[in-house]
Amino acid sequence: MNPPSRRSALGTLAAACLAIMVSQIANVVPAPINGTIQESLGADGVALAWVTSAFLLPTAILELSFGVLGDLLGRKRVLMAGTVVLAAGALVSGSAHGVHQLWAGQALAGIGAGALIPTSLAIAVAGASTAEERSRGVATWTLSMSLGTMLGVVVSGALAENVSWHASFYLVAPLALASLLVTAVFARESKSPEGRSLDWPGQASIAVGMFALLYGIVEGAGVSWTSPRTIVALVVGVTGLVAFVLVERKVPEPMLHLAVFRIPAFSAAAAAAVIGMFSFLGSVYALSIRIGALQHKTGVHAAVFFVVLQGVPCLLGPVLPRMMRRFGARRLDKGGPFAVLGIPGAPAEAALNALSHGFSVGLVLCAAASLVAALATAVWLREAGERRALAEVPVTA
Repeated sequence: MNPPSRRSALGTLAAACLAIMVSQIANVVPAPINGTIQESLGADGVALAWVTSAFLLPTAILELSFGVLGDLLGRKRVLMAGTVVLAAGALVSGSAHGVHQLWAGQALAGIGAGALIPTSLAIAVAGASTAEERSRGVATWTLSMSLGTMLGVVVSGALAENVSWHASFYLVAPLALASLLVTAVFARESKSPEGRSLDWPGQASIAVGMFALLYGIVEGAGVSWTSPRTIVALVVGVTGLVAFVLVERKVPEPMLHLAVFRIPAFSAAAAAAVIGMFSFLGSVYALSIRIGALQHKTGVHAAVFFVVLQGVPCLLGPVLPRMMRRFGARRLDKGGPFAVLGIPGAPAEAALNALSHGFSVGLVLCAAASLVAALATAVWLREAGERRALAEVPVTA
């Protein structure tokens, strides 16, 4: 395959960044308006928890498989299909007049996001011709994710306050259409089907395990931890996750290569990513419930807190490649968790507070599983070199 031209690389990166921005906007739409949704639909705490969980669960469960599909069928093609599904989910959610339809729309949008996250990162990496371009591309992609989160909460809160909460979900559809057009026109197709195949046993076991575990945690926190339904769900969830690990050790083409965790650089990056995502997502959900559902703040007031949370990543994004070159990825990985734990009223504190209420546990598990591979692989490729990484394990995303 011929190396991409400068113009082609920039167009592909722009399409990847717009796609991940739209995905993140869709992801955070409920965050500042949970209180409004609760009042409108009369949802209790458990039902409200599933509004967000319905999006994150299919995203986490299907992301790795969509990465394989991108390798097999073409990443651009899968990215465009995922964008269409995301837009459809937004329309279903926006037209909802009951919590069950809202769950269905969020789940459909989550499936689309599950395709967008790995394939947008994959085409951004594949569109670069040098290690330096690849490093900048991953940093730009990560910055776009943060910008999408920040813009999403602001626009969602403003629309809910001045129009309706339905408009907050509807907005995602035209944004997805714009992303679809940019991808169709500017993105460069890429694939790497050699030795790749779908891992059906692994996909089935992770789906059962994560859904049952999330169901058990949410129901336990909202109803009773000792009810037979909760206990059975938790047991099935843990069993499914254990089965997933066993399956991945046996199948010839696993969806998650467990061997990479024996590489110190990858394991350290994965641990840092889990800590960071745990802290951030725990904070987001705890603040969402406290500010919206309990304190009944308006959507715009609620959005301010999320802007503060997401502002630091946006400020660091442009200088991150230079920081990696100057200090090295290892030092940044080591310093990040301590920075989180050292801030007064930090995300870590909010995460632990949310953990005590039970709701955020499933969200953290899902989203951490969803993003850890992408973030950790980016650092690993930067630290160990792309050739060595690709020689040891096929790239999934």
